[in-house]
Amino acid sequence: VIMNKFKQICIIGAGEHGLVVHELCRALGLPVKAFLDDNEEKQKNGFLGYSVYPIRDLPQLLDAQTGAQIAINSSRVR
Repeated sequence: VIMNKFKQICIIGAGEHGLVVHELCRALGLPVKAFLDDNEEKQKNGFLGYSVYPIRDLPQLLDAQTGAQIAINSSRVR
């Protein structure tokens, strides 16, 4: 549902699940704007060539054309 509503997406979680969501977006032709993750190492190094922002920055990255998808494996964090 979210994939059809927006023109681009932010993926919350720069790990294995984020990779799967990224591949799905790529297959659907939905551009990824950025990843969000609270891991400071990932924020410094990026993920799959994208910038990684702290999750608290999500409101600044969203607009009418940008959605977000949670891709976090840890049930404690979700």
